[in-house]
Amino acid sequence: MTRQETIKILSVLRAAYPGFYSRISEADAQMAVNVWTEMFCDDDYQLVSAAVKAVINAGTKDGYPPDIGRIKEEIRRFAQPETDTAMAAWNQVRKAISYYNARENFNKLPELARQIVGSPNQLKEWAMMEMEDVGTVVQSNFLKAYRAKEKVYQAQQALPPDVKRIVAALQKGMTFGIDGKKDELEAKAEPGAAGQIASAGSNAGDQTEGAGAGVSHPGAVS
Repeated sequence: MTRQETIKILSVLRAAYPGFYSRISEADAQMAVNVWTEMFCDDDYQLVSAAVKAVINAGTKDGYPPDIGRIKEEIRRFAQPETDTAMAAWNQVRKAISYYNARENFNKLPELARQIVGSPNQLKEWAMMEMEDVGTVVQSNFLKAYRAKEKVYQAQQALPPDVKRIVAALQKGMTFGIDGKKDELEAKAEPGAAGQIASAGSNAGDQTEGAGAGVSHPGAVS
């Protein structure tokens, strides 16, 4: 999502929660644009917009606009409907079990499933086992391992892109370059952020029709 698209998103929130946003300063408005731009830089604008509208429509008791974490949670809910993801992953793995096409099949598996399986050789080993054992012992062990790791994996995927890079570097035993990049949020604030949000907000009213009461406290915006 671009900076201009971020301003559109914040304009929708301003139109839905005018009382809250009327109290923020120019500096706070600029920081909000900076933070939201960075945190959603890898997300599709249409998806973020849909998540924002869904959260606004649902509403909460406190009357505050949603924070970044709440919108990220809604995006993940869109992407992962309430199904047994562990069993779905196992069904993919079971179809991938093969002696001759193990590597090709392994590479087609979702990332978390690959982590649980470990390597193409594991698919080969399972291919040589009795299918009854694969459907009982192996399946049971896979489901337990998948469910144990799924929450941790989802939390890692929710991290901002720059934090993901730092975590990946640390996991590989690398330390160089982690502190070399200046935090973009400390850069000099550009003037007119509140005005940009206010101006765009006047064109966003039609996007908030039917919006309900507020949502979680915007800790990242204030």
